[in-house]
Amino acid sequence: MKVQFPILSANIRAEKQVAPNITGYYLPYKILEVGPEKIGIVGYTSKETPVLSDPGPYLVFEEEITALQPQVDKLLTLGVNKVIALGHSGFETDKLIAQKVKGVDVVVGGHSNTFLYTGPPPSNDVPVGEYPFIVKSDDGRSVPVVQAYAFGKYLGFLTVTFDEAGNVLQSSGNPILLDSSIPEAIFTSLHICDKTRSQYALASRPSLSTKLLISTRYEAQRFQSF
Repeated sequence: MKVQFPILSANIRAEKQVAPNITGYYLPYKILEVGPEKIGIVGYTSKETPVLSDPGPYLVFEEEITALQPQVDKLLTLGVNKVIALGHSGFETDKLIAQKVKGVDVVVGGHSNTFLYTGPPPSNDVPVGEYPFIVKSDDGRSVPVVQAYAFGKYLGFLTVTFDEAGNVLQSSGNPILLDSSIPEAIFTSLHICDKTRSQYALASRPSLSTKLLISTRYEAQRFQSF
């Protein structure tokens, strides 16, 4: 399947037998330029992939935190001070990444189909925590973690405000229930990458306000594309 968006995973290592054949098919990170700002997106994939799928013997799925840290460090050296970790390893791993990986500002996860919501939920799904779920990192930062349940039932919506130094000042949002009140175009097109990029909004300085649209359906497609 040929996808129209970059596949990101910092913790997939190709052995020498296949490395020349798959170079460029996936990247550890992507830098988005939003006006004068740079946003780093660093990816990660579940270590369970060899059990859940059939990637073959020559792709190694490394421990997420160990693999992510050097890539985040690289982004920081490139002048990127706003870093989003986007992955598919489950909520417990998402929280550990938020806690342990220095330089990650936001974690957008999947795989465990975790439903997070602030306030009365719009459906019969029971939230396991607030949206976003705030994790205190080992270096004292508050890192928002989000998931948007499963099966394309919700579209995650998160607003994050940064200062000029890349520190998270505020985060808020909630998953949007994709019921009959949502225009059908969202279901038929689902150009999530383009929508995500178009929804970035620059606020007046000293803050950068970033709006993220995260689709569970996009996460599922991303995971299956390996």
